[in-house]
Amino acid sequence: SSWFYAFVRWFFTAWGEGHSFGEPLDGAMMHLRSRCRPRALGSWFRNLNTGILKEADNEKRVSMVPSVAEKLIAKGYKISVEAGAGVKSGIPDSAYQAVGCTVVSRNQVKSSSELLFAINPPPAEELGSLSGKTLVAWIGRRLPEGEAYVKAGQEAKVTLMDTTAVPRITIAQKMDVLSSQAKCAGH
Repeated sequence: SSWFYAFVRWFFTAWGEGHSFGEPLDGAMMHLRSRCRPRALGSWFRNLNTGILKEADNEKRVSMVPSVAEKLIAKGYKISVEAGAGVKSGIPDSAYQAVGCTVVSRNQVKSSSELLFAINPPPAEELGSLSGKTLVAWIGRRLPEGEAYVKAGQEAKVTLMDTTAVPRITIAQKMDVLSSQAKCAGH
């Protein structure tokens, strides 16, 4: 999960180039907030609802661990976690609740979150319920299945951020999901 957080920070640092964003993650959230539904001025700042989706049955990883969620919550963000999202990684729901996350059903996560994190993207059939939201996941946009998923995302009006888009260069190696996962697998 630290690679995922590092990727998000790298992605938003690159995205924020030429803008007056301060800390990269704050800048990204500010940009995403500007694309979300309008809010009253008092609740607008740092009120981006973020969701963590549970992975499919064959996946044991989780897209965000409680220690990362805690850092975002400390900055004022709200994080909803799908019930059981971290169980296969050895992280009970109570660990997320202990750092301030709300543990709810999948439908509640999808309906209440404007920014969603997942290791693997949810099935294309679910994209309609994510319309107007941003999904950060391992899309694989250059693979045939990924191209079809991107097209489905465009049709559903979902903004997709592909974690495989990080360049495979030395300076970005800590954030490169392909290299880091290959290293975990023993390559």
